[in-house]
Amino acid sequence: MGTLWCMSAPSSSDQGSVLRAVSPLGLDVVVPVAVYYLLSGLGVGTTPALLAGGVVPFARSIRGVVREGTEEYLALMMAALLLTSLVLVAFTGSPKFLLAKESLGTAVVGLWCLGSAWTRRPMTFYTARPLLTRGRPAAVRCWDMLAERSAAFQAIQRRLAILWGIGLMVEAAVRVGIVAHYPVHTAAALVNLAAAAIITALCVMTGPLGGLRLQRLLATAVDEGEARAI
Repeated sequence: MGTLWCMSAPSSSDQGSVLRAVSPLGLDVVVPVAVYYLLSGLGVGTTPALLAGGVVPFARSIRGVVREGTEEYLALMMAALLLTSLVLVAFTGSPKFLLAKESLGTAVVGLWCLGSAWTRRPMTFYTARPLLTRGRPAAVRCWDMLAERSAAFQAIQRRLAILWGIGLMVEAAVRVGIVAHYPVHTAAALVNLAAAAIITALCVMTGPLGGLRLQRLLATAVDEGEARAI
């Protein structure tokens, strides 16, 4: 499943931001497909090859939990879902189920995202904060302050949570449709290509629908805070 890693387009001059934005898509989409076809070509069975391909996304989720603790809500949820699905696959041995397992995680996160849209801090509040604040204490304080005091900030977060919630539900439905319609060897690539296409479309829509405005609101709040401190 693609995560909400592109709340706004990074500056072309900031190579670190570009790498941070692009790398999750490569790790979660490209690597599993490459590992599956490589192992398949070497004669490894379908289910073991698919399981091996899922190791990288799982390890990345665990790494997020270890580094960020319980604050990394999305990584914690995905790690739990991935672990549950691996246990189920061990009992069923079904490669089709293994391919469709991502739909469970995507659908749950999509529903969570939609449900959170009407809370004080939607899911996008947490997923966008590390990217836009880059861990700067002043920016993090301003981000939290905007969530409490800015109606524009709250409206954008709600809108983006609805966008991503619907988009992730669509991704889950498309993935299930592909797995049901195509043989495993074909579906292994198609499900990830479809996920990449949908996540990319969501990223493209995120900027004009509020991601860029969030950047500007945050930058203004940080500048005003620094001015007051002088």
